[in-house]
Amino acid sequence: MKRFFLILSIFLFLAPKSCAIEEILPDFEEIEKPFLNKIIDQKKIEFEAGIVNKIEFGANYKGYVDFTYYNEKDDLGTSYPFSIEPYIHSYFGDNKNQIRVAFMPTKDVSEYESRVGAMITDLYYIRKFNENHEVLIGNSRVPIGFEGGLGNYALPFVQRSQIANNFGNARALGIRFRGNINKFDYDLGTYSSTRYLQHLNDGGEFVGWLGYSPFKDKENYFKNLKLGAGLNYGRQGENYTVLSTGVQWDYKKVFASAEYGFAQNYNGSSGYKSGKAQGVNATLGYNLTDKLQVLARYDIFDPHMSIDNNSIKQYTAGINYFVIGQRLRFTLNYIFEQQNNNNKNKIMFLTQILI
Repeated sequence: MKRFFLILSIFLFLAPKSCAIEEILPDFEEIEKPFLNKIIDQKKIEFEAGIVNKIEFGANYKGYVDFTYYNEKDDLGTSYPFSIEPYIHSYFGDNKNQIRVAFMPTKDVSEYESRVGAMITDLYYIRKFNENHEVLIGNSRVPIGFEGGLGNYALPFVQRSQIANNFGNARALGIRFRGNINKFDYDLGTYSSTRYLQHLNDGGEFVGWLGYSPFKDKENYFKNLKLGAGLNYGRQGENYTVLSTGVQWDYKKVFASAEYGFAQNYNGSSGYKSGKAQGVNATLGYNLTDKLQVLARYDIFDPHMSIDNNSIKQYTAGINYFVIGQRLRFTLNYIFEQQNNNNKNKIMFLTQILI
């Protein structure tokens, strides 16, 4: 019955002939394709003629159950955070131009002056100069570190590493140039230093990231080795500087990464924080099958280097099950956290659905 109503809805949508729509995916003529794949597949409308070439749309869901046992309090806490992110992404002008709009209506925006601005995640325009270079103008996630600039639905664990979450995981309004030249890739931009589109004239910042793949053109164990380094410098009341460096590598079924960050004040997802801080993490993983992955991470972060015995250590073991790639994914993480004799044990189970 659900399938009948879904097909009927698509038929009614396609009925007007004036839209000049070539096709809409998923293609229900592919009878052999599993019904679940048809639901999860990227939804898009392609136009036969006109300025607009293609429109992609959908809604992303990410939620997890968090069970945390606090040793010091001998207490078990539970939480169920989740997010829903509808979006629309259009391509036009021979696919050389793109506009993306996404927002998160499930976000708690009560503490923000501009609540509408706080709900917006992506709001930008992209102009491709050629296959290797492009410019992005608008509000987007800035590249502060490897994982700090990684998209929310591509994270290897349920949560980001500590330096990624504290120093990065931020969106800002600005203009950035991205591309690659031979073995190098770059992402350089200037932005407003505010977060969540609040008080856009408070200050400015520069964010730059350079990647280098020394064996990109070689067929050996290190073909996919990538080195990276970045700088985030800006002002939000006071100046702040964040330096990041890292390495990523994979070969057949094995993958590994490591990253270090240092900050003299910083301005990540939680806004401006003062003081010196640093952190380092390392991840090692193995793909058992195309769908099943196991991985582990060591993560240490010192939020105030001027205070002794203040570091937070996390040991994480995880399992990822990719039912349909990242579009339908389940993740189980166990985290043991040490913090000044206040230890925690956390079990987190994530469900990710990109429709």
